[in-house]
Amino acid sequence: MGWALAALLSAGLYAGAEHTPQAWWLFLKEPPSASFRSAVEAVGASIRTESRWLRAVSVSANERQREKLARLPGVLRTMRVASYSRVVQFPADPSGLPTRHAQPDLMNAAALTEAGLTGEGVRVGILDAGFRLTHPAFERLRVGAVLDVVHQDENVDDEPGQDDPGEAAHGTAMLSIVAELAPNAEYYLAKTEDIQRNGRHFEEHIEEDYWVEGLEWCVENGCAVVNSSLNYALDYAFAEMDGQTSPASLAAVEAMRRGAVIVNAAGNVGGDNLFGRIAPPADSVGVFTVGAALSNGEPAAFSSRGPTADGRLKPDALALGVDVSAAALDGEGFRLAQGTSAASALAAGAAALLVEAFPSASPAEMMNALRLTASSADAPNNRRGYGVLNAAGAYEHLRRGSNPAHVDAPRRPAAIFLADLKRGR
Repeated sequence: MGWALAALLSAGLYAGAEHTPQAWWLFLKEPPSASFRSAVEAVGASIRTESRWLRAVSVSANERQREKLARLPGVLRTMRVASYSRVVQFPADPSGLPTRHAQPDLMNAAALTEAGLTGEGVRVGILDAGFRLTHPAFERLRVGAVLDVVHQDENVDDEPGQDDPGEAAHGTAMLSIVAELAPNAEYYLAKTEDIQRNGRHFEEHIEEDYWVEGLEWCVENGCAVVNSSLNYALDYAFAEMDGQTSPASLAAVEAMRRGAVIVNAAGNVGGDNLFGRIAPPADSVGVFTVGAALSNGEPAAFSSRGPTADGRLKPDALALGVDVSAAALDGEGFRLAQGTSAASALAAGAAALLVEAFPSASPAEMMNALRLTASSADAPNNRRGYGVLNAAGAYEHLRRGSNPAHVDAPRRPAAIFLADLKRGR
């Protein structure tokens, strides 16, 4: 029976799979050109996103088309983008709070704002699920440009017929958190998430492709700081969370090389179970990964932990991740945001102030200053990183110019611990 089934398969009974479009990355010798795009279309495939940095395009093609694409001049290799998607359940949004919540200055950023730092002259990029700029909190916000990567237009709010109502809630909240600390920065806002379908939240690999395109757009527009309160755990195995597998993680390294500080949320799936928890792009060496702290400075139980698959310490540090005041999508009120998303946004706002004060500092120097002055810099671990951020301490560190070329990583986890992690997904 098994032999007969195999024979039927080889005879092509199920050959229809060859005609089913799938997503593929095509890695090229040179950045994609107009002639290459025309060649892809001539094969019958369609381009989803492009990455000049990675010299790659993400295409939708069936297996036969992929074989033709692989033979095009300049194509080095192809990599299938997994078709995995998952439904994500979120609690109801407690929006409509009438006044801004007085959140504790856990990371000592008030000293910088009281000294007159506002983010003036700094371009800040934000990658998220959309932004509603009509909220009164943004009345004086400087917006350099916006881009809806998902629909390739310049409307980043919810659009009837394209988006479910409420998609812009998360990005609106994150933007307000960053902008409260850096109100005079110039913002570049990229919508990279297509998170809802008929009221149900999804995550898919296409969003990671959108993230890469959005990051390139921000950095090429001169953003010195980019906040991404997003993760793509999806179906990556722990062994793939090594900072070298995900296209987003690779793009973050290039962004850092080009002079941008990339701040990313650690994720909200903490716990002691042996699973890979710091998900792309937070596993990248090019990312300053931020976990969530309680108001007492202790790590929140939900905050994702390290190490990465190759044994590097993550997160890099913590910021407040509970009851953070943020703009509500509906009306003129505010809500209390929870999670490493809010922590990342706070850290990005502090980073913008530091870039204003020290525009010549490299991203590596900036990230080192933030690590070395955090509350647990003398004893970092994979639960809290280097500890709660100390923005004023990082300022003094940069002012003294005491920026080592690298931060000595703490001891790698025991080999047996890493081996146990790598057996999990």
